[in-house]
Amino acid sequence: MRSAKKNVAENPQLQKRNTNHKKSFPSKVNILGIDYTINYSDNNIDINSMSYDAHLGLINYMTRNINVYTKHQPEGAVWQVLWHEILHALVDSLGIEALQSQEDEKENKKNHAQLDLLATGISDVLLRNGWLK
Repeated sequence: MRSAKKNVAENPQLQKRNTNHKKSFPSKVNILGIDYTINYSDNNIDINSMSYDAHLGLINYMTRNINVYTKHQPEGAVWQVLWHEILHALVDSLGIEALQSQEDEKENKKNHAQLDLLATGISDVLLRNGWLK
């Protein structure tokens, strides 16, 4: 399985640096009629204050927030994390069971890795076609 960092490392287009993340990324997204606020932080604890696990991104369905870690992250990696979290919302809202979180840890990791691959693919298409700069 590939991690988000490995996918970015393999794709030079996703490695473009942007040091001013907060100005170049959206602050809100509407996902199937639900508005989410997108928060960017250079402090990993801001992403998931409920756990000591390191996360690059996290979606909270109750508060309707998406948190994205940006410190030392190239622009493409930030987009990949953002798309990963958006895909979580789509999978959950649309009931796509094949990619939803599972009780079984091994199956959960597999589904999470597949979401990562989809997010990487979406980010790559948008960047290569100049739709994201």
